[in-house]
Amino acid sequence: MINLSQAAVSEIRRLQVRLNNQAARLRLGVQAGGCAQLYYTIDFDDEINPGDHIYDREGISVIVDTPSL
Repeated sequence: MINLSQAAVSEIRRLQVRLNNQAARLRLGVQAGGCAQLYYTIDFDDEINPGDHIYDREGISVIVDTPSL
C-alpha cells in the first residue's frame, strides 16, 4: 500500500509544474547496492514498462516495478 501525505502531494505537483510536465508519473523503486544493501529510488517517468504496477493516489500516478515490491 502506498500513501502520500498532503505535503508530499503538494511537493510532487510543484515539481511536475517545474518540469513542465503535469502528467509525469512518480516512479519508486529499490536497487541493490554493495554489501547486501538496498537503496530506494524516486524519480519522474513518462514510460510504463511491462511488469510495472501503477497506483493512483490523490490524482498522482505512482509506478513501482515488480522487483521493488
